Amino acid sequence: MARGRSSVFFACSSVWPDRNLCPVVGLQTLICGVATLNVRSGEGGRPPSMRILVLNCGSSSVKYELFGFGEDGPEVRASGIVEEVGLGNPKLTHKRPGREDVVRSQLPIADHRAAIQVVLETLVDGEQGVLDSMEALDAVGHRVVHGGECFAASVRIDDEVLAALYDNVPLAPLHNPPNIQGIEAITALLPEVPQVAVFDTAFHQTMEPYAYLYAIPYRFYEKICLFQKIV
Repeated sequence: MARGRSSVFFACSSVWPDRNLCPVVGLQTLICGVATLNVRSGEGGRPPSMRILVLNCGSSSVKYELFGFGEDGPEVRASGIVEEVGLGNPKLTHKRPGREDVVRSQLPIADHRAAIQVVLETLVDGEQGVLDSMEALDAVGHRVVHGGECFAASVRIDDEVLAALYDNVPLAPLHNPPNIQGIEAITALLPEVPQVAVFDTAFHQTMEPYAYLYAIPYRFYEKICLFQKIV
């Protein structure tokens, strides 16, 4: 795919002009990318009851927001963060509009899969949850830091995309690995739920070559650049 604006990636400005819809994860572009791909049906538009879980997996945290879609557009149904994943005192903070925050500490969370398991269990909890079951999710969207030259838009995740994400780890060695761990956790826990990746770097695919090549010696670009474009 040639460099240029993607109708999927840049549709957000016309669908959701309010850029404060993702206060925790900061990923208004992500929910837009998931919804415009309409991953459940593969058709244009989006189901009126679509529910999207947005994940931002950091090195030792998992931030999340669950969005529902009504007549007036998307609304946050729940949000929160799991902190200190794999460290001394893993803690979940879960928020629902109009409710007191729920804080659970000293959780047995050794990795991102365990953290996401706790998030999913909380979302379907009889008192604190907002879903009848995990299968009620229509899609899961992931913030991914670096897509290299492979990705210029939101993309539905499959084996080929996941392999390319691994190839791009040297471009963001601190960020891409936990992003990938989040994807693999959802694949293991909810194998039937479609997943979409949205890349921080997709915006920069609009830059002209003289702009993105000028700042560094060309040999560095040749060494680390991934030339195959998937999207």
